[in-house]
Amino acid sequence: MSKHGIVLAIGIMVTLINTSVCDKRLNRKKRFIEMADDVRGPYCETKPGGPCCPGRDDQCTVPILDSICYCDMFCNITASDCCPDFQRICIGGNPEPITRGCRVNGIEYRVGSVFTNNCNQCTCRRNPSNPNQAELSCTDEVCLVQPDMIQLVNNANYGWKAANYSFFWGKTLNDGIKYRLGTMPPSDQVLNMNPIIMDSVDQPPESFDSRQKWPNYIHPVRDQGDCAASWAFSTAAVASDRLAIESEGVLPEELSPQHLISCNVKGQLGCEGGYLDKAWWFLRKNGIVTDSCYPYESGSTNNAGFCKMRKSKNYRNVTCPNSGEELLEKILHSTPPYRIRSNEREIMMEIMKNGPVQAILKVKEDFFMYKSGVYSYSRIQPDNMADDDKGYHSIRIIGWGVERQSSGVELKYWLGVNSWGTSWGEGGYLKIGRGIDECKVESCIVSSWGSVSSAMITEYIETIQRNRDP
Repeated sequence: MSKHGIVLAIGIMVTLINTSVCDKRLNRKKRFIEMADDVRGPYCETKPGGPCCPGRDDQCTVPILDSICYCDMFCNITASDCCPDFQRICIGGNPEPITRGCRVNGIEYRVGSVFTNNCNQCTCRRNPSNPNQAELSCTDEVCLVQPDMIQLVNNANYGWKAANYSFFWGKTLNDGIKYRLGTMPPSDQVLNMNPIIMDSVDQPPESFDSRQKWPNYIHPVRDQGDCAASWAFSTAAVASDRLAIESEGVLPEELSPQHLISCNVKGQLGCEGGYLDKAWWFLRKNGIVTDSCYPYESGSTNNAGFCKMRKSKNYRNVTCPNSGEELLEKILHSTPPYRIRSNEREIMMEIMKNGPVQAILKVKEDFFMYKSGVYSYSRIQPDNMADDDKGYHSIRIIGWGVERQSSGVELKYWLGVNSWGTSWGEGGYLKIGRGIDECKVESCIVSSWGSVSSAMITEYIETIQRNRDP
């Protein structure tokens, strides 16, 4: 063989040797295999030259099946390529068992993982009685959105459909009660109010919608956010509608729920709840400004804040807060509230003749998931809101109707306006069973006339004109 041939042959041999060495050192993780129970026999314990090697030593290996495992301390750092008996021989103690993780909603979680599943915090941990198995441990909160309940409602014939709302996901039922309701149970004094006497013998139509009779006078859906102030929203909304109707559109603006939340503090709890009778008393005695004058902010701050209204001497005109200009705003009042009897026809006649009314609901947990149809409590599971003092809410009722099911069943309903934004329900509206006092909706119906006079309307128009003049 020539000199060049010898050199070439030696080069090839060196290359092959280096390739073999590199193959052993190449990405140790790729050489790791999960050790089953039948390959746990001695490895490091019987390794020639001693069982364990300090630091990183890529030659500190033992054959295992068709691969190799390591007995150097570096394998303990990577925690991926140690021999099955490395922990016991080189470190001391029993090796950690190989445990499959926890699978939740199609996602695999490793042992030791802590994660949130809807409104509950979960931990994937080893089963103490069987270390080769994992188990899931979660807190036991009732969630505001319950997928199992949604499925049961939608698969049954309750007359309504449920939905999974992203803005409720991750919240507990207690969160919903604490932040999304907020009307205190009516006092005995309110329940004992003498209802007005309806002398009409007219028969109301099958359906009615205040938005059609008084277009542009019925105010849109609002969102109270995370502030338990349905007491303020329903009161301000009903008063706004009535003022617009009675003034024939001269007073069309929406009244400020924030004014009530921040300033109606006597006996009220702001974003933690309030009484309807106290809200109407404040509106009658002190009055409130429009929403554009005192805009809503408690839904994002979760608290009532301090009252920003500065009274004038006669409490008739005030300066609007949060405005760059010193605009005078007219204070708007209502007359004393009155109660309508818990009679289906009389409630209908009141709405048709005078405008929307205010109703108190005893909310059930499936109500938060209402999407469409005529709502009635499903009774799918035990009532977690049965407490007499828990779960009251107030809404506007602006009409009624009948929904005919494919089965031929006719469901009578009240047309209500909620204060959870337009993404909830039927664009923020709901239909709830009529004539059956569903969720006590007919038990306490209240309304009020706006305090409107020709002199007041003239003065209001003049105030608006002064604000507009340069």
